[in-house]
Order: sequence, then C-alpha cells, then structure tokens
Amino acid sequence: MIDKPIASLNTGSANDDADADFNAGDTSHSPQPQTQPPSGKQPLLGMFAVGFGLISVFAWSIFFVPLALVLGVIALFVGQIGWGISAILLSVIGTLTSPMLLMLIGMGAMITFFGMPEPMPLPSFGGIDI
Repeated sequence: MIDKPIASLNTGSANDDADADFNAGDTSHSPQPQTQPPSGKQPLLGMFAVGFGLISVFAWSIFFVPLALVLGVIALFVGQIGWGISAILLSVIGTLTSPMLLMLIGMGAMITFFGMPEPMPLPSFGGIDI
C-alpha cells in the first residue's frame, strides 16, 4: 500500500518539487489571451487624428479639419501609416462637407484669379500709418 497520496492539497508536502516542475513548463497555453497591446504601444496620435477627422465631417470643421490634417501628417511620419492616411482622408471629406471652408477656399481662388485688391484700405490717423 501507499503511505501518502500522490496528489495532495496540503502545503509543504513531498509533491512540491513535482508541482514546481509542472508549473515551470510551457506557459504559452495560458487560459486568458492578451487582448491589449503592451502599455506605451497604442497609436494614440493616430487615434486622436482620426477622431478629429470624424468630428470635422459632422461639426466645427473650421477648427477640426486643420487639426486632423496636421495630426494625420505627424502620424504618417511617426509610423502610424493607416491612422495617418485615414485622418487625412477624413480631413479632406470634412473640408468638402463644410460650407464655411468651401466659401473661404472659393473666396481665396476668386481673389487670386481676378487680382482683387484688399477690400478696404487701412486708415491713417494724422500721418501715422497703422
């Protein structure tokens, strides 16, 4: 007969060495897969650029289009190619869907094409030019 059971739940048993050998084995089959990348590796710049690009399509494009465009270009240089290209495309879409930006672009093109002078000359006060 066997004096001690082979597997025991008691701490300090003779099977501690065997348990340690079993637990020190391959850990690649862990029951919980990693779902998040290691800290510091998330593409936050690209995420913010795309977020500002999405906001620029629907609201406040006069502010968010340039912000998304600049952050998208920076994301390209940092190495976040997918995020950068999507942010640039969204900023172009935001420009095309914004009446205010289209008006500013159209006015700039009209002034350049027709060579219009500045709308109103600056006043001078007593010989002092501003």
